[in-house]
Amino acid sequence: MQSNVEYYPPSQRLKRLVGHGGINKMSVQRAQQYIDGCNTQCSSTIEKLLIVVTTASQQIAKQDLYSSPVASKILFPISQIHTYGAMFNNRGIAEISLFLLRFLEKNDNIDKDVLLIIQSYHKIASTFLNEEIIGNDTQKGKILFNELQNACKRYIVKHQKRS
Repeated sequence: MQSNVEYYPPSQRLKRLVGHGGINKMSVQRAQQYIDGCNTQCSSTIEKLLIVVTTASQQIAKQDLYSSPVASKILFPISQIHTYGAMFNNRGIAEISLFLLRFLEKNDNIDKDVLLIIQSYHKIASTFLNEEIIGNDTQKGKILFNELQNACKRYIVKHQKRS
């Protein structure tokens, strides 16, 4: 059986206009230097986001709104903090934020105990920023991260007994 398919080779016109791939190494180095030098800017942004988290948790507590839709008011700024920490080489902030995000996503509702954990997260994240703790590999970083983990574990154990 013979096919009536005709083959048309693609035009290389666009490729000739754009050129061949790759990014200039100097551009990459300048971008990396900019990112490495943004610690002050990043810290102030993270501090502002921590205030947003605290404000949202206070509003939830005042209005007794402990439902899942309200959790997005807290989850979004924490995910932004995680992103800033990961992007600007602050592993400690990124790791505690990711840990808290995973914990909050597993819980259906935000209750008073979860709000206390969020307050602890705020204090721990502020300590990481103020004392310039880069990661959890330092002694103080490990202790702070372990305290947040232990608080979440205690919450899980406490609420499994209620179920």
